[in-house]
Amino acid sequence: MKKNGRKLLPLLLILFLFCRPFAVQGADELQKEIALGQKVSADVEKQWERVADPALCARLNMALNRMAPYLSRPLPYEVRVVREDMVNAFSLPGGIVYFTTGMLNFLRSDAEIAA
Repeated sequence: MKKNGRKLLPLLLILFLFCRPFAVQGADELQKEIALGQKVSADVEKQWERVADPALCARLNMALNRMAPYLSRPLPYEVRVVREDMVNAFSLPGGIVYFTTGMLNFLRSDAEIAA
């Protein structure tokens, strides 16, 4: 048992030393992803009108808050609505989620928002 432990120690040390830079890079990559999402969202909102309805936003954010404990990535999640009759929802890099008004009219309950 001690022989196996001695063989594993150098391997674990190498893994520790080589994996540390990737953890730092991961945080940097996350910031790049968020910035990309913001850039793409500006393009989305040039194409479709963003709906500014406080009651609707509160309803969608409540659904998002119910899902938050199950989300594994540390992103600043945000739900937005665009005026479009097509039934659709999509997400962008960095945590921005869009629903079309057509999708919201199609859904029968708030529980379906999370699905």
